[in-house]
Parts: sequence; structure tokens; C-alpha cells
Amino acid sequence: MQNSKSLSGLKTNRTYGYIKSEKALLSWLVNNILRRKGWARHPTKMLFTQNARTRAPIGNNGRSVFAIQCEHCKDFFREKDVQVNHKDNCIKNGINWDELEGIIRRMFDVTFEDLEHLCKSCHDLVTFTERYGGTIENAVLMKKVIKFGKLKAKEQKEKLVKAGIEPAKTEPLRLKQVEDYLNAKAKSRPSK
Repeated sequence: MQNSKSLSGLKTNRTYGYIKSEKALLSWLVNNILRRKGWARHPTKMLFTQNARTRAPIGNNGRSVFAIQCEHCKDFFREKDVQVNHKDNCIKNGINWDELEGIIRRMFDVTFEDLEHLCKSCHDLVTFTERYGGTIENAVLMKKVIKFGKLKAKEQKEKLVKAGIEPAKTEPLRLKQVEDYLNAKAKSRPSK
């Protein structure tokens, strides 16, 4: 049996079954219990989404369907393709027992003014900037680099050659090449 000591009235140094650490347990708790089960049916979230529904033409046939407008890109999407985002990040200081009450309050004690509808692409970018800092433009660039990193080495090299770049021998160097290329390309575009 392992020792346990008290931290905010809770025992630490436990065995967490297939979950390997306390941090992993807390992450599981927040993601599976709070987000998926609690937030999925939150009354404010459901009413916020219901109130945002409008008729808009989506798709190639031009038929008007119930849709919600993304507050970032301003396009209309079917309800299943839109997510409700907390404008104020729920997880500010990482996930730990001491921060858990604050996470719960920020996640569930909300009004319409605390929420926004985002399409999945915009939500991914906003989440990326919340986690890693930077701008939306930088998040777009880094997502492209990550996508490039998932290609096989042969495909990475082919794409670099097609862009007029001599491919580096290692993947980290090729990722850096792509990042530099995309940064240079973004800087050469005229501002809007």
C-alpha cells in the first residue's frame, strides 16, 4: 500500500488504475465528466444555441436550412458544425485540485455574454491560441506545420521540392523549413 498525504483535504500518491498520474486523472475528470457530460447539456448553452438559430442557405443547392453564424469567420454553418466557446478560457492555470473549483465556476456559471458560437475550424484556432499564445494568424500557420509533420518523409520532401526548397535530412529541420516558408509567404501578402 502506498503512502498518502493530504493536499487540500484530498489524498495524493494514489494508484489511479490505468490512468498513470494525478495530472492524468484530473485531465480525465475535466474532459470526460465536466466537458462531455456536464457542458453538453448545460441549460444556458442549449438556450444560447437555440436563440442563435436562423434560416440561411447552406450548400450548393441554395436551400435555406436552420443554421448558426460563426462569430469569427461570419459564415453560416449547420448546428452540428458549430461549437459553443467560452470567451474566457476555463482552464487558466493548468488542471490541479486547487484550481478545480475555479474551472467548474468558469465552465458552468455563465451567461450569454460569456459565450460565442464558432465553427469547428475557428474553434480549433481559438483553442490553439489559448493554449500556446500568439495570434490567430500564427495558429493557422502552426496548424499547417503540424499537418505537414503528419505526412510521410517522402511526401514531405516532395512538397518541399515542389515549393522550390531543398529538403532537409531530418523531420524537425523540414518542419522548420515549412514554418519559415509559410511565414515568408504570409509576410509577402498584401495587408487587408
